Amino acid sequence: MFNYNLISMRYLTVVFVFLLAFHELYSQPVQWRGPLRDGQFPETGLMQSWPENGPELILEVNKIGKGWSSPVLAGDYIYTTGMIDTLDYLTSVDLNGNIRWQVSYGRSWTKSYPDTRCTPLVEENRIYVQSGTGRVVCIDAETGKEIWAVNVDEEYEGQYHSWGNSETPLIVDDKVICSPGGKKTSVIALNKMTGEPVWQTESLEGPRAYASAAIYEYKDFRYIIAVIGTHVMAIIPETGKIAWHYKYFNPELAGGDGLIWANTPLFKDDEIFLSMGYDYYAVMLKMDSTGT
Repeated sequence: MFNYNLISMRYLTVVFVFLLAFHELYSQPVQWRGPLRDGQFPETGLMQSWPENGPELILEVNKIGKGWSSPVLAGDYIYTTGMIDTLDYLTSVDLNGNIRWQVSYGRSWTKSYPDTRCTPLVEENRIYVQSGTGRVVCIDAETGKEIWAVNVDEEYEGQYHSWGNSETPLIVDDKVICSPGGKKTSVIALNKMTGEPVWQTESLEGPRAYASAAIYEYKDFRYIIAVIGTHVMAIIPETGKIAWHYKYFNPELAGGDGLIWANTPLFKDDEIFLSMGYDYYAVMLKMDSTGT
């Protein structure tokens, strides 16, 4: 998920305009692209058009670092990520624009297109982030203290494409889902409270992509839809078994060992749409009645 369409905090300054008061509306985690990660939000009573001179500036916050990710509002606090020097930082800001705490959660990706690209995921009093070099961290939302951490890309021998790690973790039930790719596994699950391993899928041998996993539900089927640089796959959340997969990568049409795949698949009912830009073909898949 290389978040080209998200807020770029390039000059150590970010301006927040609050139009959505969604922190009391969701029982789901507060996360990137909304409750279902599909860009749809349940709010009502929103403005139908901007004021003539634009929305009112409510607050401005400096010194949070540089990043490609989105801030999120959870309860009375804003959480956002940014790279300072060579480290990724998570910052908590109150609604008056005061920084409550700021903590490093791992090494940044410092090669081509650096800066943070993980949007914080907030569930109850815990925040989950993943550094540009694969360190998945659970942080206490009140204090900023680290609860647990696992370097997924080291532990599971993840394989990078050109721009490293650009993934926001997914919470499914009691698990945190990440997609290291590589020859050891493709997708893994950690216990969300302890960071202990729960399962790892078989390896489909592609490198990391830049898209984040999502939950796909249709009739009696409930899968994790995840991508690596070569494949999209549907994973059974309880076991880590891959129910089905589709190889999107065609080496005759795309160079290297994987795709520059930044778009999370879209799905509705039994149809799943894949796209990645760069003049590469799009695909519509139709899942059969057996969920395979």
